[in-house]
Amino acid sequence: MAWFILNGSDPTDPKDYNLLTSLPQCCGNTCICAIQANNDGYDRPQLTLALQEEIKSSLARRQSSINVILRD
Repeated sequence: MAWFILNGSDPTDPKDYNLLTSLPQCCGNTCICAIQANNDGYDRPQLTLALQEEIKSSLARRQSSINVILRD
């Protein structure tokens, strides 16, 4: 799995992420900073249903998780 940083506004759109070469440095609890996912072969994350639910849960709880890092 790889880390992808959200560079757009839609955390459910793989095109809004860029592949990272190192662990993201983010802090906060209000919006998505980065996610950990399988690479789809085009340097975009595979947004599985489970990962989408983890994103929603992290945002609702305002707390990062294993595969989701939040920022302010």
